Amino acid sequence: MTAGESAPATAPGGHRAGRPQGTREQILEVALRRFTEQGYNGTSLREIAEELGVTKAALYYHFRTKEQILQSLLSTLQEQLRALADWADRQEPGEATREELLGRTVDLALGPASRVMAMAQQNQNVLRELAPEHEQDGPPIELFQRIIAPLLPPGAGYEEAVRARTAVFSIVAGTLLSRDLQGDVDPDERRAVALRIAHDVLRSPAARGRRRAAD
Repeated sequence: MTAGESAPATAPGGHRAGRPQGTREQILEVALRRFTEQGYNGTSLREIAEELGVTKAALYYHFRTKEQILQSLLSTLQEQLRALADWADRQEPGEATREELLGRTVDLALGPASRVMAMAQQNQNVLRELAPEHEQDGPPIELFQRIIAPLLPPGAGYEEAVRARTAVFSIVAGTLLSRDLQGDVDPDERRAVALRIAHDVLRSPAARGRRRAAD
């Protein structure tokens, strides 16, 4: 999928939305909202089952524990990051790759995965407690390093490496921490702002000066 293409509507579990109430996707949807609004520790399986109008036994058919639900939500984000990292591994550094990479990163950060990132941000203590049990999934920092690699030209120095990492981080963290500002902002404008900021971070002070002079 290119930066300009839109993906089909999906539920947090990575499947097409619109399944009947009580399915795995609906459980994940309710859990995602409740984990975000009232916290992982403040949410019970009983509450999720009651909101869906199903028995706990029906919920257990899909998930035996809350932790399984949480891990399923996080795996959705992990899969999208890994897919972007796999794509980045196949690219050569260059202007076209840089534009495509930044666009794909913005689309991920503003898409359905943003809700999972917001939930994770609200439950950092829980995730830290669970992290040692799930190290086999691969730490996100390694995925981000692979994603950032095509932004670095051969022989890139320390400053260029820091700028590349900061540009990608500005997209992910900036959109996440600005969710409360996005209510009436057009999605295209949100995307454009994220890309402008990332481009500004990537440019050296000298390059930014030349651009201002040209304008």
